[in-house]
Amino acid sequence: MKPTTTSLRLQRQVRIKRRLLACSVLVLLAGAYFGITLTKQYFQLKEAHKEQKSLHLALKEVKREEQRLQEELVRLNDDEYIADLARIEFFFSKEQEILFVLPKSKKP
Repeated sequence: MKPTTTSLRLQRQVRIKRRLLACSVLVLLAGAYFGITLTKQYFQLKEAHKEQKSLHLALKEVKREEQRLQEELVRLNDDEYIADLARIEFFFSKEQEILFVLPKSKKP
């Protein structure tokens, strides 16, 4: 028995629908994969920006500390400054000088 033209047409329509369904599923899966990947990358990028900001602030602090230490190094080359530090730290006094030691204030 030969298949009729209507049955051939129906079979062809079924094959086309199956192919269309398979392509739709593949496109949907690919879209979901790319959507998930983009979302993950977005959150990773956002986290990297937060870390960059905190590291930038830390860098500013380190540079400020470096500047302070450079200034301290210059002052430590001055004999008068060293003498003043020794008098303050070890309660040394010059001749005819009276030292008054006050207790350190407690902060609330």
